[in-house]
Amino acid sequence: MMKTFILLIGILASISMASCHDITVGYLSTENASYDPDTLEIRRELMIDSTKNPQWERYWGWAERDYLIFGFSSPEEYMSAMFPKVQQWNYSEDYERWKLQIPWLSTKIQGVKGTQQIYVRIKDIKSSDGDVEIMQQLLTVRGDGMFKLPPDASSIPVGRYVISLNISNEGYSHDVDDVFTIIVK
Repeated sequence: MMKTFILLIGILASISMASCHDITVGYLSTENASYDPDTLEIRRELMIDSTKNPQWERYWGWAERDYLIFGFSSPEEYMSAMFPKVQQWNYSEDYERWKLQIPWLSTKIQGVKGTQQIYVRIKDIKSSDGDVEIMQQLLTVRGDGMFKLPPDASSIPVGRYVISLNISNEGYSHDVDDVFTIIVK
């Protein structure tokens, strides 16, 4: 009787241990996955023009005339001390992007919850008027869902690109279709 009882306990323990391996670890929720804003507009050609700042020209005249009176050793020193926010040049909106090679970036994806480590990859890119292959070569997505394009997007044809993602972690994988749009102008 005791042998049967021990054998029965052993069988039950084996069955319960074997069933534990079927439970998927963690969770992944993407029902509320979205971007705010959900569109990124980029320019193929950066506008990097600059023009002389007329305010600088006016103050520079004072600096050349008065720098010794105020105890400065040069007009440049006078300008940096007296008018630190006045720049000699007015730069266009893309000047810093071009000079510092700042990539085009989207916001991070929101509404994704789950057990870490969460992986985000581009599932699909659709476009009715652009070249999807070129966009696939240049577009990357970071682990937080932020899209990144190089500052020089001149090789990407003008168009509207709609992007779908695959979000996964250990044991789970969800597709989020048509979640973000990139407009190349």
